[in-house]
Amino acid sequence: MFVNPIKVNSIYQNNRNSHKSASFYPQFGAKGIYPGSFDPITNGHLDIIKRASKLFDELTVLIAINPEKKEFLPLSQRLKLIIKSVKDLTNVKVASYSGLTTNFAKLKDSDFMVRGIRNTNDFEYEKNLFEINKKINPNVETIFIPTNPETAVISSSVVRNIHKIGGNVSNFVPECVDRTLYLKKTFDDIVKNLGFDREKSVEVFNKIIDAYDNPVRGYHDDKHIFSMLKNLDEFILNNPDSIQNPNEFKFAILMHDYVNGTPNEINESIAAAEEFIKQITPNYNSNYIKKVILATDYSHKISNSSMDEMLIQDLDLAILGSNPVDYKQYAKLIRQQYSNIPDDIFNNARKRILQSFLNKENIYNIDYFKTKYELQARMNISNELETLK
Repeated sequence: MFVNPIKVNSIYQNNRNSHKSASFYPQFGAKGIYPGSFDPITNGHLDIIKRASKLFDELTVLIAINPEKKEFLPLSQRLKLIIKSVKDLTNVKVASYSGLTTNFAKLKDSDFMVRGIRNTNDFEYEKNLFEINKKINPNVETIFIPTNPETAVISSSVVRNIHKIGGNVSNFVPECVDRTLYLKKTFDDIVKNLGFDREKSVEVFNKIIDAYDNPVRGYHDDKHIFSMLKNLDEFILNNPDSIQNPNEFKFAILMHDYVNGTPNEINESIAAAEEFIKQITPNYNSNYIKKVILATDYSHKISNSSMDEMLIQDLDLAILGSNPVDYKQYAKLIRQQYSNIPDDIFNNARKRILQSFLNKENIYNIDYFKTKYELQARMNISNELETLK
């Protein structure tokens, strides 16, 4: 994505009642900038952001765009991940800019640049950069913040390398980043194992992530897809060779809620899956993927002998059998998702759906999920029904 060098994309500012930070320069309304590529943002970055936010009335986390540098995550995803990561910091903005950061500072009347220092090599590099920036804009001062020992070894490049070999990065990045990278690795493996066009697949993955990364979705977001895939990994570990086409099955999970909130959402999701498949591979038979996605339409009768259809239903409904705290949050998000519907209409419709699950002999199809979730799911549903009376 190319951004005009003279245009600032100020993407986000927390609009809640802003507090005044314990700034060293409160009489000037001090503003700071923390620039970087944040590809992706790490816990090391987040630590610097939290500490720097205490020094200024306003801190802008700035994605400095370099058109010549190959992106790991597209700009739109990096912006969203930073926004999610700093959502509780009321005086922090997020922006992107293509051009000199000193020019951005001038445009935004910011007099301070924040840089994190991990070691002596970082210091020497940043010292040279400071001297160059000082010549370009003498009014901008640089504040060096040493990293905490716990995060000193973390960098975006380290995270990317661990991710590349399939390692666990959950201790190095915010939770939202961990989910995105897990979904990216899952999709990359699907593409590799099915022989899809890798270059064309990048655009498809970005569209999938953007679709799920929408706050109006409530429950049916990237967390739901992440949870289903994690549950699938555990199921396969305990039941190897149980799925007919594991890569196509994972693609079906990624696509089953791609379209959400429309009367024809299942069929629209299937149509989107077919269109994406056409884009990334010629002459591919998508009937299996269509069948698996269609199974998440619970008005559609599935075959009791179809393991894959039964499995995607059980994965989709696993949240019903979660612990009571998580279930309450799920119920809250479902209500949020349909906030435009009056309470009486929503409650009656919700009661019908929940009662239909209780009326079934078993909520779950496969013994593995019956053992793991059935009893708790019935308790959770019964408790929610009491609140809807």
